[in-house]
Amino acid sequence: MATVHVFVSFDLDHDNDCKLRLERELAPEAAHFAIDDWSIREVADDWHQKALKRISNVDTLLVICGEHTDSAANVNNEIALAREVGTPYLLLEGRPGKSMKPAAALERDRILTWSPERSWSPVPTERRAPTG
Repeated sequence: MATVHVFVSFDLDHDNDCKLRLERELAPEAAHFAIDDWSIREVADDWHQKALKRISNVDTLLVICGEHTDSAANVNNEIALAREVGTPYLLLEGRPGKSMKPAAALERDRILTWSPERSWSPVPTERRAPTG
């Protein structure tokens, strides 16, 4: 089974604990998943080019939704870049009952339940055609 490369997008100011939780939960599946934690704060002059390249080189973007994700600039930019290059993304409920959908998410995008009982299994992903 091929390794699925995952870019984890999360609110850098509020949800690092959720990202660490995801890493712990995926650890038993390490042979199947490679987490590429490459989020970039926008203070770098070349953040757009770096983020675009990084998101282009993964199989999927996992977005951890927390209480402030709707206004997290890095998350919203990373979702927009994923759509631009056709990288599929999933929204995960990082803070049950408090998770906010990122502003850049499409209306049809749903936040998926994320619970300790969830078993992770890599699903072959296909690149989608970029959407506007």
